[in-house]
Amino acid sequence: MKTNVHSQNIPAHVIEEATSKLNELKELLSPYTTVGLTAKDRKRMLRLGPKTMDFVGVAFEIASNYSALLPEHISVKEFEVDHVGAQQLFSLQVKLESFLQKLNDLVVVAGSEALQAALAVYASVRFAHTQKVPGAKALYEKMKSKYPNVGRRSAKKEGPPAPVASE
Repeated sequence: MKTNVHSQNIPAHVIEEATSKLNELKELLSPYTTVGLTAKDRKRMLRLGPKTMDFVGVAFEIASNYSALLPEHISVKEFEVDHVGAQQLFSLQVKLESFLQKLNDLVVVAGSEALQAALAVYASVRFAHTQKVPGAKALYEKMKSKYPNVGRRSAKKEGPPAPVASE
């Protein structure tokens, strides 16, 4: 029998507190997140990563100490705002992305296991319907109408595939 990886519900109060803290974070940063980029804008912009952050840091250090070497259109003061902001936001982004990956993994595991159980229930109800078990037809029709068409199957086939037997 397959082991269920996601076997503990997160208490409602923890979900509520996490939601509250996410809303608090959103509100806290909202004055600074007013930039509205389009997908096209995002695609055209230069990307920052750990190596380019180091490059920007060295460039800022040089710009701060050797302003005579800078082109006229570069403002050291504006460069500093962008550099410090990029450092702060990049650090926050790395932490959020790490957490988000863990959350996504948990959603995938819980969702996959729930769908596997649902498919087993569906197969059982469908079998009961074929055996003319009283009340099974209504249950089968209810499940069939909600079936999300998961996975690959032919258009001719009705309902979800039978679940694969666990080892």
